[in-house]
Amino acid sequence: MEWQGIRPFDEVPKTYNPGQGYIVNWNNQSTPGEVGLGDGANWSAVDRVNEFIDRIEAKPVLTPDEVWDLNRQTALSDTNARYFIPYIVESVQELPNDDPVRLAADSLSEWSMLNTNPDFDGFYNEPEATLFRKWLTIAYDAVLADDIPQFAYSSNPGYPVETAGGSVRPGQSSKYLYNALLGEDAGVTQTFDFFNGATYDEKLTIVRESLVEAISQLEQEFGTDRATWLTPAAVHRFSTRNFLGVPQANQSEQLELPTYMNRGTQNHQVIFDDSGNTEMCTVAPPGQSGFVAQDGTKGPHYDDQLILFRDWGCKAEYLNPQGVDENKESEIQLEVSRVQ
Repeated sequence: MEWQGIRPFDEVPKTYNPGQGYIVNWNNQSTPGEVGLGDGANWSAVDRVNEFIDRIEAKPVLTPDEVWDLNRQTALSDTNARYFIPYIVESVQELPNDDPVRLAADSLSEWSMLNTNPDFDGFYNEPEATLFRKWLTIAYDAVLADDIPQFAYSSNPGYPVETAGGSVRPGQSSKYLYNALLGEDAGVTQTFDFFNGATYDEKLTIVRESLVEAISQLEQEFGTDRATWLTPAAVHRFSTRNFLGVPQANQSEQLELPTYMNRGTQNHQVIFDDSGNTEMCTVAPPGQSGFVAQDGTKGPHYDDQLILFRDWGCKAEYLNPQGVDENKESEIQLEVSRVQ
């Protein structure tokens, strides 16, 4: 594909000082249509950017530390869960409080919707993550598989398994399923009925039956003790290939951390205060320099930000001469002889 020209500036999506007081994007389209095309995500109510938006809307004024913690919360978030758990909870409201299916739905409603592994034991701590993932694939099949051609249908909910092949997003079928559940309340005109004429209550019945089936399958796999329903944690692997698949390091240099974090390759935070001061911190794993000498000796900063990244830390950057002088490790002065 060749460049056809430059789109006029007045057609390019933009905003200045928006009324909500923030701008947020996670490689999502900023507007419908080709003018807003991003890095592959299409325009949809189901988008991982909502992991930021909903948290910011819940607490519009945040301290710098709270802003930084958004990084942790969104990086560990289940990017599918927020759209469907309300339907699951609604679907069991007629069941007795002690009904096993009702209790399963209640546990989902109390789940943080995070997949955490703080003890690095190889498993996510939340049984609800396992239950929800099982429900989601069953619901995909129950609602979508009979209508979407096999070559186009995907029951993959988008979760990393051993590790992530790229940045994690909601499953493509989550967009279809959520749109179908919304029905006439969806943001687009409905032209196809994936629920085959079902009423809203009948939709909820399918949601509930999918939960019943999920519980049954997990009991067969793990037993009836739901505390043991744990999903293996995907690791955070630093590939030796770049995003185009080109090798950029030896395979022996592949590094990894115990838990996958959906947070890109580096994170930074810049703070401007009312007095005109600027603060900045960064974390860029594995390290600031990947230098390896010919004899195999690795540079002192080869992997010195791995643990900082794992533990959600951020190292200060010094933005003025005094800060640099007070914190420098060494100084080399180059003298250049100019030929007259």
